[in-house]
Formats: sequence, C-alpha cells, structure tokens
Amino acid sequence: MKLKAFLVLFLGICSLNLPAQELKLKSIELGLPEQIKLEEELWYRIFFLDQEVGYYFTQVFESTWEDQVVFAQYTEVYISIERFSQKLENRTVIINILSAELKPVCIIYQQYVSFQEPVFKQCEIKQSTLELTEIIQGKTEKTTIDLPENFATDLQIVLQMLKAGLKPGWEKSYIGYDISTGDFNENKVEVIGKKQVDFKGGERMVSEIRTVNKTQGLTLDTYDWLDMYGNLLYSHEKTTGLIMEQSPKDHILNNQTALDLDSFSIHVQKQIVRPEKVGFLKLKITLEGDDKEMPFIEHERQRYAFHGGEQYMEITGLPFSEEESVMLPLSSVEEYKEYLSSNKYIQADNEDIKSLAADIAGREKNAWRACKKIARWLQNNIKPSYRMSFLSAQEVLEKREGDCTEFAVLFAALARASGIPARINIGLVYYDNQFVFHAWNEVFVGQWVAIDAALYQFEVDATHLIIYSGDLAHTNELYVKMICIMGKMKLEIVEYR
Repeated sequence: MKLKAFLVLFLGICSLNLPAQELKLKSIELGLPEQIKLEEELWYRIFFLDQEVGYYFTQVFESTWEDQVVFAQYTEVYISIERFSQKLENRTVIINILSAELKPVCIIYQQYVSFQEPVFKQCEIKQSTLELTEIIQGKTEKTTIDLPENFATDLQIVLQMLKAGLKPGWEKSYIGYDISTGDFNENKVEVIGKKQVDFKGGERMVSEIRTVNKTQGLTLDTYDWLDMYGNLLYSHEKTTGLIMEQSPKDHILNNQTALDLDSFSIHVQKQIVRPEKVGFLKLKITLEGDDKEMPFIEHERQRYAFHGGEQYMEITGLPFSEEESVMLPLSSVEEYKEYLSSNKYIQADNEDIKSLAADIAGREKNAWRACKKIARWLQNNIKPSYRMSFLSAQEVLEKREGDCTEFAVLFAALARASGIPARINIGLVYYDNQFVFHAWNEVFVGQWVAIDAALYQFEVDATHLIIYSGDLAHTNELYVKMICIMGKMKLEIVEYR
C-alpha cells in the first residue's frame, strides 16, 4: 500500500505543524491484538530495476489537532535521480491524521524538488467533503471536493486490518485520495495468508497482503510482507517493479545512491548517420518479461508490422509546407477544443503566456509559420538544462530553463494561446547509438504535424517513437508505460533511409 505514491515521485525535510512527540500509542488504545505492536519508526530502502534510488521513512504517533487527541502517521519519501551527470532530488512528506475513533481528519503534503519552489497541500476531511488548500509558487487556492460514500485513507484501512488480527481471507474495498495528484482511486486490500520466507538471511513467518489500486485506467498490484507484530518488512509493486525493503536507518543514510536514467537508454548495434535527415525507419522490437503488450501507440507516423512471429515498427517522417497550412483564426475549434484548453501543465489561459504568444506571432496569420516562430523563440530564450523536474508552462516561462519536456509544455501553451491546437508527444528518439526518452509536439495546422522545439526540427525525423500523445492532464498511465520499458526493451535497426 505504500508504493502508490512513488510513481508521482519518480519523474529538504520541511518543518511541520504537527511535531512528532515521544511515541505514546499502545495496543490497547487502538484495540489491536496483544501481539500487534507499532514501532516508533521504520526505515526502508527503495529499489527500481535493481538500482537503489532512495528511502522511505514512517512513524506513527499521538498528538493534538485543534485541541483534540489524534493519531498521525508521518511519512517521508526521498528519491534521487541522475541524468547526463546532473542530479535531481525529490523529498516529500505526507502526514495522515485520524481522530481517536480512527476517522480521517486531515492529510498534509509537502514536496521539495531541487531548484524548484516547494509545494504545500492540506486537505481537511469533513463528513461528506474534502476541503483542499494548495500553496504553489506562493499562490493559495482552495477547493471543495465531494467525497464518495466508501472513502477511507490507507492508514485507516491498515489499522482496521490490524485490529482484525491479520486473519487470512480478510478483505476491504474502498476509495482513496492521492493528495499528490488530486485523484481518487479504487483500492482492494486482502490478507492472502501466512507463509515462511527468507528475509535478510533468516527465516521469518509473515502475513502476505495484496493491494490492487486502480486509477485512470491504470492498475497497480502490490504484495506486502508484515511480520508477527504488524510491521512492514518488504513490499513489491508488480506493474512497475518498485521494491521497498526494511533496513536500519544508519545503513540507509550512509549509503544513499541515485537512479541513473542514462543506464535505461536503449542501446542499438547499428549506427544511424545524420538521424535528423532520416525519413523512414524500421525497427525490430523485443520485450522481456511476461507482459508483451507493445507500448508505442498506433499513429499516422508509425505502425506495427508482424513477420514470422517477430514484431516490427515502421516510422515515417511526414514533411509539411507552409502553403498547406490553415490561416488563423481557425474557422472551427469545437473539434479541437481539448487541445486548446488549459490544465495544470499547459496554462494557455495565463496572462503572461497569452501576452507572450501575441508578441511572438505578431500579425502572422499562417498557423504553421506562427508555430515556427514559437519554436525559434524557445531556442533563443530557454536554456537547455536537465536539473528541472517536469515544470509547468508557467514555471518554465519564469525559470527560462529546462529539458525537452519543459520545451514541449511551454510550446503547447504558447501555441494554444495563439489559437493553434497543440498536443505533447512523449517517447524515444535516437541519439548517439541509443534511444533515449524525449518529448516534442504536434500541432493542427490543417492536419496534425510534428514539431520538435528542443531539437529545433520543423520536419521531425523518423527516429522519434511515440509512446504517449495528449495534453498531460493525467500522467499516471504515461509514467507506468515509460517505467515498463526501462531495462525490458530491445530495439534492432533493420533499415533506415
């Protein structure tokens, strides 16, 4: 149940309003069986595809909230990522608060990412609503959200499971809330049974717990081992391969490592000469593991081919000339309304972005030429940098630096603010004998045409492989598709021209 939050963390300790006091929880206060005892603090190492990438720390304690005695769970997740020798650190604190009757009271969320402004969220849980307060970039927003009837928090369900004595066959279904993404999710928790396992060189009797989490069409399947005292020893999320293992605090803090994203590039034997000129590419695709579902979408630029049981993909570049472009404003926008709107990543309605879009386009009426002007402005004004972590368009405009994703979100926002439908493609691109993760855009200028502002390509070459195409309103499915590729895919260049 703990690994759900790691997906959003994957792509400094903050001061808290709820200080951890001396642990006062006792089994009798929670009505737990005598053998169940909550420890003062637990530390875990986090692994992804055999790389140690960070740690997870949790503590349950008694405190006060608005003059009432409450139980709280403090969790801290630290993830470190390296790309092109630049390090990105993500530290997130989540506090879940329950009343003395074990009813949800409040969730507090604080996130610190290298070189970015901290994010603070707090949701107070009423009888039928959730009152959400967000402070992002110094701006405060308040939202009231209706709660589903079977709403519960993970901590609440865990305590109910422990009170039931971890009996095999116990199960519970509920709707949870992910404060990091703002999404509700469906959960089913069940106690599978007890078994003897080898843990850290010794035999342990554990209770095996399975949690299935569904959100936005994505399913996460997690297996946890709890010891006889009800404390988590080991957790494995099957979909992404994320693993969490209990370890001593000193060992974790003295041996911190980072996830090396460069090691997950897909190397190929055949070199492509001048990839920016490639108009056709044929690849043989091999996936390791049980899941053989191809991650690349079917698209007018790319299609699958099957020969003799082998899977191939053919990618074609589609040149476009200015004479083919529609003129602005578009005569009909209803069909492309989705790609003209704003969301938390693409703030096309932001006044600064609207003003800049007007300055860049000027009196230009040819939609394709306007897009090229936007790409040129990005090239001249955004500093390439790998130390940012998926900024929104507004943040990119303020910081004036970023990698391909920052180029893509700001381009999309400026294009939409100019009245040009735009979407974001995320996938792979060939670079120096390997395929690396990359982001670029497509715009509707009479037809959908690819444009790569980061690589400054107006005729996007055929080494661009699309995994996702959309507006980034929901990113969970995208993250999992990318994670499932890492270390599990082989590509062979069959032909290019």
